[in-house]
Amino acid sequence: MNPPQCSSSELLSASVILDALVEGVLLIDQKGRVGWINRPLERLLGVDRNTLHDSDADRFVRRHLGLCIMEEECTEKIAASLSAQAESIDITCTLLSPDGRERRVIVSTIPVEDEPFRGMHLVRFQETTRQKQAEDALRESKERYQQVFASMGMGFALNEMVYDSGGRPVDYLVLDVDPAYERAMGSRRDRIVGRRFTEIYPGTEPLWLERYDRALRTQKPVRFEEYNPKSGRWHGIDAYPMREKNRFAVIFTDITEWKRAEETLQESEEKYRTLFESASDAFLIHDLDGRFLDVNQAAIERLGYSREELLTMNLAEIVPPEFAALVPDRIRKVAEIGHMVFESAHLTRDGRRIPIEASSRVFPYRGKTAILAISRDITRRKRAEENLHHQAEMFQRLVDTIPVMIAIFDPELRQFRFNRALREILGWTEEDAAGRDFMTMVYPDPDYRAKVAEFMQSLEPGWREWRATAKDGSIVESSWANISLSDNTFIGVGIDLREQKRAEETLLASEKRFRLLTENASDIVLIFDAEGKISYASPSVRSVGGYAPKDLIGRRILDMVHPGDLPRVQHALRHALARPGERTFLQVRVRHRSGDWLYLDATGINLLGEPTIRGHLVNARDVTERKRSEEALRRRTDDLVRKSKDLEAARDEANIYLDIMTHDVRNANNVSSMYADLLTDLADGDLKTYAEKLHASIDRSTEILKNVATIRRAHEETGLVPVNLNAVIREEIATFPDVAIRYIDPEISVLADGLLPTVFANLIGNAVKHGGPQVEITVRVEECDGEVLVSVEDTGPGIPDEVKRKLFTRFERGMARGRGQGLGLFIVRTLVERYGGHIRVEDRIEGMPEEGAAFRFTLRKVG
Repeated sequence: MNPPQCSSSELLSASVILDALVEGVLLIDQKGRVGWINRPLERLLGVDRNTLHDSDADRFVRRHLGLCIMEEECTEKIAASLSAQAESIDITCTLLSPDGRERRVIVSTIPVEDEPFRGMHLVRFQETTRQKQAEDALRESKERYQQVFASMGMGFALNEMVYDSGGRPVDYLVLDVDPAYERAMGSRRDRIVGRRFTEIYPGTEPLWLERYDRALRTQKPVRFEEYNPKSGRWHGIDAYPMREKNRFAVIFTDITEWKRAEETLQESEEKYRTLFESASDAFLIHDLDGRFLDVNQAAIERLGYSREELLTMNLAEIVPPEFAALVPDRIRKVAEIGHMVFESAHLTRDGRRIPIEASSRVFPYRGKTAILAISRDITRRKRAEENLHHQAEMFQRLVDTIPVMIAIFDPELRQFRFNRALREILGWTEEDAAGRDFMTMVYPDPDYRAKVAEFMQSLEPGWREWRATAKDGSIVESSWANISLSDNTFIGVGIDLREQKRAEETLLASEKRFRLLTENASDIVLIFDAEGKISYASPSVRSVGGYAPKDLIGRRILDMVHPGDLPRVQHALRHALARPGERTFLQVRVRHRSGDWLYLDATGINLLGEPTIRGHLVNARDVTERKRSEEALRRRTDDLVRKSKDLEAARDEANIYLDIMTHDVRNANNVSSMYADLLTDLADGDLKTYAEKLHASIDRSTEILKNVATIRRAHEETGLVPVNLNAVIREEIATFPDVAIRYIDPEISVLADGLLPTVFANLIGNAVKHGGPQVEITVRVEECDGEVLVSVEDTGPGIPDEVKRKLFTRFERGMARGRGQGLGLFIVRTLVERYGGHIRVEDRIEGMPEEGAAFRFTLRKVG
């Protein structure tokens, strides 16, 4: 199979591209014949591609490819895909290479839709590990080109131009030729030299003479190409003027193969472009400065830029910043060594990051040195690697976390790996075991060591106890079991038995202590089996129940229970049987030997599965006297409840009277207020003054009724709820439209109820009442140590220190603050304390009471 060769650096050869790929490629033509096998696939299958060219594709797949693919179903799928009716496939197969290695490869078949390959199939063989590089293929390609140039013979001839009387060229005389000229022109030297060219080759076109004459007249070389019909070959002709008059030298180069190559190259360029554009990997061609010269469709789709945009960009612009700094150095290394494979990442137009594996190599492109970068999206591989790393890390952490010893070793017991538990228990590390006879250090006795080694290598099932020597020289008793993996790796799992041994000794001592405790405890201790038969009774049953311990052995526990408590005891026993180890608490009445009933607080636990107990263990305490006291207390409580109900009825009756009185007094005040308004409008002088005082007195009476209703409502409100503090303050400020009130509104919710507006109504109202029309009020809300601190400050006359101490007391009016019935601030304190806060009054400016007062109180913040 001879790939097309090129003679121009203006185009890329499809064969070079195919052979330079790191993956195997097979082309099947429209007739179902093998059209092309590239070098990587030839080496992968161990076949001679020249002998397989134009062979039947189905026969090739079954006789050659089928011998290498280990899964028969993969061969069938590939053969079916290449038939006219099948679709594309993408399958993973195991391929046995000529060197005996098994390789996992992804086989993909792609029907080509673009001209001139319409109807053909492209079959790709991609190794799932990093692909082998294509240096050998590229080197072989270069050698082929060198052979082409070496085979091009160059003929030389010395001629003399013949002119007519008018000075026009009519012929030329052949003075001398070399052997290469003879071969190129197909004529012997003795028949050429000394003769005119028109005699040798009749019918010579005048164009030849004109070209040679131009070289003589201009004294400059002339180059042209001509076809020799006699030999059927093309020649490149270079004519050089000589110093001698009318003489010129001609160098003939046989360029027939070059011409054919150019024709083939044109076809190859079309094939290359089809392969270039249909490749699933991104093909990026850039110069040594990183500027893009060409890109394929896969690169455009991956990066999200148009072809025109990419051809104005640089390689550093499509990689993340951490890789952009590496671009110049990587280009330099590729230029030096010719080829390089590395991992990087592409940055798409929309900012997505795509991990890639890039295979870059130097090659000639349009008269200059360029780099072809084939970039493969390895997102799935990276995810698989991350999953594998995660699983390995998870396994290692699991191995290092479980509290058992794990040793991983080879069948010859030469190489060892340990988990954290083994290193901590025995003290040995992998460094201790490396290059030393580890088995001898752990099992010094030869005979004992031989038994241990036999157990480890035989993978005998079950657990065996062994004594291992720790690094500090101590002996560790342990139990081991062995397993093996598919790759012939052995794993030993060991349990440190020292704690178990100590626990067994402790258990024996515990049993002894149990006997001592039960023999001397004042509480009753009983053990009975699943049928309820007593197997043990502590000596305290004599002092509590009047029984000798031996009298209870063998008796059924249920026979001693009060009939009224029997259903609860039976239910408790069923519950305990279903839940071993769970404690059950029960108060039960049991019969005293005298016939009386005792109250016992009993705690039971099902220990039927414990070898040392094998029964229900019950600890019981006599609470008969406590029960009698509780009965007396209950009777006393019933008396108190009855009296409380009588008090509640009296309170309800008082509330009825209060409702009637409040309603009637409020109605009377409304009527009195109306007449006081009328009298004020009609009277003059002192009478008008008395009428105004009467009206103010009626207002105070109405305010007293309002405060009494508020106090009553405060006692009736139940529970606190989240309240929007900002909304409450703003609503109360709106009721004082003529007062200058400054407030910054943070969004805070506090625990309160529907009476919270009363607090702000009283505080702002007092500031307005006692501060006069020019008073300025500031409301502040701050978060402080998890609480909400609220301040209502005014610029009024202030409050003396002696008044501050009694200001919140009921019926204390605060003489320095003017009039009042003494309930408003008492209500404020009552509500604030109800909400879980506290209130105080201070000077607005510390030490200057005449500058106004500041009421500060706290509330609980929600959340």
